[in-house]
Amino acid sequence: MHRCLISFGANIGDAKATVLYAAKLLQEMLSKGDSVELSRLYQTPPVGGPSGQSPFINAVAAVRTSLSPWEVWHVIRSIEHQLGRERQRRWEARRIDLDILLYDEQLIWTPQLKIPHPRMCMRQFILKPAIDVAADWIDPASAMSIETLSKRLQVGPSKMLLVGPSNLPLEETALKAIEDQGTVSRFTEAGAEESRTEESRAGHQQEELANSPNRSIVIADLGQFSSAFASVSHPNPKQLERLAFVWVSSVEGSAWEDQHHDLAVRLRFCESNPRKPAIQHWPIDGPRYLLATSDLAWAAHEITAALDAMDCVVEVAE
Repeated sequence: MHRCLISFGANIGDAKATVLYAAKLLQEMLSKGDSVELSRLYQTPPVGGPSGQSPFINAVAAVRTSLSPWEVWHVIRSIEHQLGRERQRRWEARRIDLDILLYDEQLIWTPQLKIPHPRMCMRQFILKPAIDVAADWIDPASAMSIETLSKRLQVGPSKMLLVGPSNLPLEETALKAIEDQGTVSRFTEAGAEESRTEESRAGHQQEELANSPNRSIVIADLGQFSSAFASVSHPNPKQLERLAFVWVSSVEGSAWEDQHHDLAVRLRFCESNPRKPAIQHWPIDGPRYLLATSDLAWAAHEITAALDAMDCVVEVAE
């Protein structure tokens, strides 16, 4: 049997009843002998979507199944269709939304399906319900457990390492995203080489965050950042912030997943092509996200949504 983690979200109509019914349908539509363990229901504010939405009800199910990830994906799309989900705008209000978060420790990287779910690692409204049923399950991209990822996001105000090529307006976009609610600074290789024990690093981070503004974004040039970690002798390189957000341009006419496959391998989102030379992973720890877009407004929106998702209040639904 395979272990599969599935998220549920709804904020139209009787959202609690809809989530519970979706979980019931999931159990019915899986194979005989498969099991579904649902977390408690949680209420969270809408993050990233159009304004004026109602709060969301979120839950996560730990599933034991004999189905493949693609078969599970077809099952949850069928449930969404049965319950009236209409996909028109990204992050819009929805009657029901189901996503595969993890499937064993597999890495799947396609335009239709990505596992682990790319935004799972930054979303407290996903991680906290997941702790109920899968606290020790491992995210293969970050190599961290669900519980550890959630705790990582709880250390002080939102902090992000924004990495991108020099032809993108990283600083301008970061400033637009935080709208004077924090600071933007520059990555230096010396900072990346700074090494402490986990205990001393945590103490330093807590002290630093206690005196920092609400939000902080550290800007890093993609070429500089890659070269800083190019040597295997690099002294214990670590991610500097709570989330590594990598932003690259996309080119129209082909799937961006193919365009940036090597970078996805470096970030441990997908496996190397066995017929090509091995690609070295970036030796960074913690959650990471890859955005491919040439739309500067959308990039700023994604950065803001990531910061909001790290900080959002998640409460057990009454």
